[in-house]
Amino acid sequence: MGFLYEKIDGKYMLELGLDADAQDPRSFRNLGTMVCYHKRYKLGDQQAENTNLYTSWAEWLNGEVLSKKRNGVVYLPLYLYDHGGLAINTTGYHCRWDSAQLGWIYVAKSKLKKVGIDEKEAEALFVEEVDCYDHYLQGQFLYYNLRDVNKQGLDSLIDVRGGFYGKSAKEKIEKALGKKFRHLVEDFAV
Repeated sequence: MGFLYEKIDGKYMLELGLDADAQDPRSFRNLGTMVCYHKRYKLGDQQAENTNLYTSWAEWLNGEVLSKKRNGVVYLPLYLYDHGGLAINTTGYHCRWDSAQLGWIYVAKSKLKKVGIDEKEAEALFVEEVDCYDHYLQGQFLYYNLRDVNKQGLDSLIDVRGGFYGKSAKEKIEKALGKKFRHLVEDFAV
């Protein structure tokens, strides 16, 4: 198996690769609920129902979510780019042929009170959740193998961890490795 990055310091070896077994981040505890609809894909947390009854996603949001949540909802739109792979964001894409709105990510304001965050913080968390899901959809989660290498070139596995993604992947890997092994990742560029 090929790795994106390998480094040996004489005694230890670090291997970084794409995590083919990454767990869907929507199966974790998330603040927002992603409600999506696409003819070919099942994306997000829930599949939007009754989309055929509305002429736009804004109408759907009003009819299916806002009218049922008495204390209000914080929400952002979800957009999908589908061309040789999938990408998702909250701001949209500049390709009218291969992109469109996919749904919404939202949370009830009553839940925000319970967890002690405001609407701006919720929106920032939504962007992070969507970014994480985007990396997952694109197969861009990383994992590492940390090995102890002896003089005969044989090695034993010390640690394996995955789920690293995005611009902060290197920093998170350094933290996971700890002070003793952090130097092994210093030449890696995300």
